[in-house]
Amino acid sequence: KGTKVAQTGEPVLGKNLGTVTGLEEGVDYYFWAYVESTEGDILYSNMLAVMPPVYVKAGEDLQAALNGAKEYQEVRVEGGAVFTKTIEFTNACKNKSLSGGWNADFTEQSMDNLTVLDLSKAGYGITCTGASGAMEPLNGYAEISYFEIKNCKGDHGSAIRACGGPVTVHHCYVHDNESEKGAIGTNEGGAQTTLTVYNCIVANNVGSGHGPAFGFGEGKSDTEPVMATLVSNLIIDNVSTKKDGYASTFICYNQTNLVLVNNTIVGNKNWAEYGGPYSGLVLRGDVASCFVNNVMIGNYTSPCSDEMTEPAYERQEQFINMGGGAGTLAYNIIEGNIKESDNITLDSNINVNLGVDVATIVNSSYQPQGKALGAGTLGSIKYNSKKAEMGGPFTVNVGELLEKYNTDLAGNPRVVGGKVDLGCYQAQ
Repeated sequence: KGTKVAQTGEPVLGKNLGTVTGLEEGVDYYFWAYVESTEGDILYSNMLAVMPPVYVKAGEDLQAALNGAKEYQEVRVEGGAVFTKTIEFTNACKNKSLSGGWNADFTEQSMDNLTVLDLSKAGYGITCTGASGAMEPLNGYAEISYFEIKNCKGDHGSAIRACGGPVTVHHCYVHDNESEKGAIGTNEGGAQTTLTVYNCIVANNVGSGHGPAFGFGEGKSDTEPVMATLVSNLIIDNVSTKKDGYASTFICYNQTNLVLVNNTIVGNKNWAEYGGPYSGLVLRGDVASCFVNNVMIGNYTSPCSDEMTEPAYERQEQFINMGGGAGTLAYNIIEGNIKESDNITLDSNINVNLGVDVATIVNSSYQPQGKALGAGTLGSIKYNSKKAEMGGPFTVNVGELLEKYNTDLAGNPRVVGGKVDLGCYQAQ
């Protein structure tokens, strides 16, 4: 329509720049937003498309619908429908949204009515890569929401595999998948990947290798790392079964920038029968990380196996082990040892050793002994990397992040009365 609204000075988050009226039913519209310097250079740009969605019901071909959708179009999928084939976002199918959980007339969406993707251990769930079956970067965005993804099997990201992007996953239930490195994961090398996961449940996944829940592979370079952000997720009862590897809930490799805000991480373990060297969270190599407002308790670390022969493992049994990376932990509840390292910064954490049953934690909405209520921060937290080539210091503005992802896992307001609780649930 030729409408242009200018804003001078520094950009203001959330400022309404104006209203466009007169849109017609059934017509596709594209809105282009950009930040321009005084010299006329475009510093940032983003596209918003407003167009009718594509609708997919049970029994229809979901991949064909995704392929046939226009760029920037949403594909809405009926809740309760079950699909049994891998879904692929590729460069021929980029910049699209795949949203499940819709009722029969596609007017309401609910976590109680998720669309199901069940691979019966026959392959990957959803892949977001440049080409089918290849680890080429996706040169555009992919958004996945309101899906139950289960019984998938693969190496890097068996349920959801990301390369390139940005890839956003929210309001999904990812469970009972088997992987070498993460039910949700990124490629290992070759691309700068951006992955955001919020308001998801990641449960009962099995890691046959390094990490059952999340696996973040190497970035393209020090200056083009994997960027992974996790907000308000419940990560529970994931099990690693590897005997002689990095048995952990998370595994991060070189060139990764990891941010965890308001997650609840409970009941994750490696089996005593296997006795791998780690349980919990391992940051291996050139990793920058920041953990804020998380609840991390009840994660079981079994003793190391006597058969462990690799000297580098040093029979380490910590919940968090930087493994050469760097991390800042602020305003968390933590149970379990942290490997002492010059690369770890601890600030305002509620360090506890509760030893309570996981079921008790669940039933009390993750507010152990009341210490989590209102104990979070909405401020800015600085963190760094060990390797100078990765840059830094970096900053996480928690208030802005929770303004963007503004509900807890139950769908309630994330911030109440100017305060935020720890973990994935917010007391109302």
